[in-house]
Amino acid sequence: MMNEKGFFFFKFGDEALMMRCLEDGPWMFHNRPILLQRWHLEMQLNKGSPRFIPLWVKFYDVPMEYWSQDGMSFIASGVGKPLGMDRITEDTCIYGKGRIIFARILIEVDAAKKLPECIK
Repeated sequence: MMNEKGFFFFKFGDEALMMRCLEDGPWMFHNRPILLQRWHLEMQLNKGSPRFIPLWVKFYDVPMEYWSQDGMSFIASGVGKPLGMDRITEDTCIYGKGRIIFARILIEVDAAKKLPECIK
């Protein structure tokens, strides 16, 4: 659904599907990135330039000693404010099983600052 201000609203049959869509991005619509957010009762809808943007960032070659929730948070802090991990990264950190090819972390970044090219 779309409202008169050009905002799109998606309705899901179950919460698991909605969470998958929120976590899987980034998403493109007509070759433009779209920001998906979970709606809440007091949400203010505006299309101004956001100061902070949530980005899914993949980290490759993460040393084994950083495969923990604290370790991932430490690494992600080099880019911005860590918000969470995808389910596979989180399960790998907690249970020690899963994918270690890369870690995928949701990070809130300052839209006015340049992103670092690497984290050492």
